[in-house]
Amino acid sequence: MEDQPTPQNTFERKEIKMLSFEEGLAESLRKIKEILKNKDSAVVAFFATGRGVGKSTLATRIADSLRSDHVLGYIEHTPEDLEESDFESIEWLMSERSLGKVVFIFNQCDWDYLDTAFRLKYDEIVEKALEDTKWKTDKIDLWIGISTPSQPFFYKALSVDILICNELAKKE
Repeated sequence: MEDQPTPQNTFERKEIKMLSFEEGLAESLRKIKEILKNKDSAVVAFFATGRGVGKSTLATRIADSLRSDHVLGYIEHTPEDLEESDFESIEWLMSERSLGKVVFIFNQCDWDYLDTAFRLKYDEIVEKALEDTKWKTDKIDLWIGISTPSQPFFYKALSVDILICNELAKKE
């Protein structure tokens, strides 16, 4: 029996090393910069175990760090939240601040469980949200999972690129 080709849109489920907040931030920035070597935009999405785990803080820290590299980090909750006025704002900000690239950061895409089917669904949502823009893409480039010691992920093998346990988050 011949080996069947692996479909392009499947993701290997593997154990990912849990990183601290600062390690995860550094790794996220490293991967984003690697992605931007070959294109003018990137899409980053977060999923989390609940409220108060540091999604907004992580998104803001990523966006602030990217600015020093002349990259706009544009934060929105989900791709469905993007409107025409957002794209006008992005164009204006990039022009006004002489920024060459943009990273869309969607910091509230899912809670607790990210499997391949969900990931593929969100690739389609992102593709549709950006299809009539100059930042067309067919997928989310980087998935980041974020939790806290008191709110760990229920599932151990997630379809993620980076997994962060935010020990700095406020205890609830």
